[in-house]
Amino acid sequence: MAKKIVINIMFNNRNVPKGKTKKWIEARIKIFQNFTLRSLKNQTSQDFLCILRFDDQTGGIIKNALNKYPELPENIIFSPDTEANKKINNYIEGSDYFYLVRLDSDDMYHKTYIQQLHDYNPKPSTEVLINKGGYIFDINRSLLKETFRKSPPFYTLIYKTGEYKIGHRKKLVGGHPGAIKFKHEIINKKNYVITIHGHNKSSKFSHRNSNEIWNSRENVDNSLKAKILAEFM
Repeated sequence: MAKKIVINIMFNNRNVPKGKTKKWIEARIKIFQNFTLRSLKNQTSQDFLCILRFDDQTGGIIKNALNKYPELPENIIFSPDTEANKKINNYIEGSDYFYLVRLDSDDMYHKTYIQQLHDYNPKPSTEVLINKGGYIFDINRSLLKETFRKSPPFYTLIYKTGEYKIGHRKKLVGGHPGAIKFKHEIINKKNYVITIHGHNKSSKFSHRNSNEIWNSRENVDNSLKAKILAEFM
């Protein structure tokens, strides 16, 4: 059956005033260019659409910020939030199923992740694929740790295309941890990198004083760090 893959990134369309300022947008686009975009461009399969949804009122700031960098590939687009669903519907037209991949604009997936999804054959009843294992990378201190979580924000929702196009949505109760409450399968590969860059609101390299519980191991040895990161960007 025909399958389409869409990476959905909420850029600044949440109810967070700081995310609509010129300073925040320019800083986040720089991080996106240095990390997330490199991960997307280096995917071994480019058979996907990545859509970065932004608050409609910030389009001018975003356009000016993007003009400082090379033009984006055709399959990676910034879109006003009010137009994003139409673009997704147009892209998935003709498919039987489509996979909606969640990602933040400062994080990365393994360079084979899209190909993994194309090759994956879930059970007919499966509604979401979950990546439990990955890494945390502190870009300022150049430190890398392995990490895992029961239901992290690195998941892929599976939709029947026809149902999605008429408005069916999977609502995650309690936010990202709610993904595992759906009928799910676990992808047993370290498939994500969370980047810590000093501007993160919810992600920290150490969670000893944080309410967010990430199970992290010791820092990855420097001799392995470059090799691991090369798998993501």
